[in-house]
Amino acid sequence: MKFLLFLPLISLIHAAVPADEHFRVEEVAGGFVDAMEIAPTPDGGVFVIERTGGVKFVDAQSGAVKEIASLEVEVRDGQFARECGLLGITLDPKYAENK
Repeated sequence: MKFLLFLPLISLIHAAVPADEHFRVEEVAGGFVDAMEIAPTPDGGVFVIERTGGVKFVDAQSGAVKEIASLEVEVRDGQFARECGLLGITLDPKYAENK
């Protein structure tokens, strides 16, 4: 019974998603090795982490990419290879104040 009540909610959620023509894809930087996640800053810059251990920063004004850290990580091949290495990043909640 609960399953039947949930189905109409799924269709409402999907109906609210805008069509593709409302989005624009624009490359602002490249050359990343297995980029996994980004963390945009309030001033428009973007931190990018690579699964292989690279932490990079994309300058909002120039689009220049600067490697700010390289962390030693284990990168494997095989069944669980995508679950190792550097996988996520988040900014300090007070990043705008303390950088």
